[in-house]
Amino acid sequence: MSLRSIAIAAVISSTVAAAGAGYLVWNYKDGQEAKLKLSYASAMNQAWQRGWALKAARDKVSHDADVKYAESHQKIVTLTNTIIREVPAHVSEKVDRDFPVACGVIRVWDAATLGVSADQLPLPAGKSDDSTCPVKASALAQSGAAAIRGYAEISNQLTSLQDWAKDEGAVKTDAGAAPTSP
Repeated sequence: MSLRSIAIAAVISSTVAAAGAGYLVWNYKDGQEAKLKLSYASAMNQAWQRGWALKAARDKVSHDADVKYAESHQKIVTLTNTIIREVPAHVSEKVDRDFPVACGVIRVWDAATLGVSADQLPLPAGKSDDSTCPVKASALAQSGAAAIRGYAEISNQLTSLQDWAKDEGAVKTDAGAAPTSP
């Protein structure tokens, strides 16, 4: 073999080796990029799954709170309606007739309902606080039951909101774990 043949063979083998090395480096970079893309896609998938699990857990908390509130509300409404229907059994027409309600009582009741002083409310024309008003005791009892229903309802709403907030805060959102509801 001549020196020229050896040189040509060396150049060809160097070129093939360089091309092979370049091919290997190119494929290695492609492989690394593919691994990164796969890792990113996997992380995105896990994040979406955790997000949906978190939404489902929080939706469950809200649904459970709504159901509990509706049940409590129904009990309040049913009890109040029962009490109002029972007023005639406890405050008879005889009581309405024999025990008239003083205008002062109605004035204090209205002041408490409106959140003002009784002195700020006018008396009916020609009446004093000691005078008999045309309001019957049974009507006052029914009105009282309805008003207290309103207070019970506000209390129920606030209690339900507190329970919901506590349960909502208890939903676990650890970065590596799926959310759980209480």
